Amino acid sequence: MTTKDILVIDDDRDLTNAVKAYFEARGYAVRTAHSGAEGMDEIQRAGRISFCSTS
Repeated sequence: MTTKDILVIDDDRDLTNAVKAYFEARGYAVRTAHSGAEGMDEIQRAGRISFCSTS
């Protein structure tokens, strides 16, 4: 089974932590970033992201 990788980008750390916990409990691999630049770095590190959420 392929892992679904999610990237959550938001400057609110409480929000990103809550979203991360929610999806990890459901078997997803979750990365977080707190700025657009951090998000781009995470995408480059991961090589593949199945879903990205920003606000």
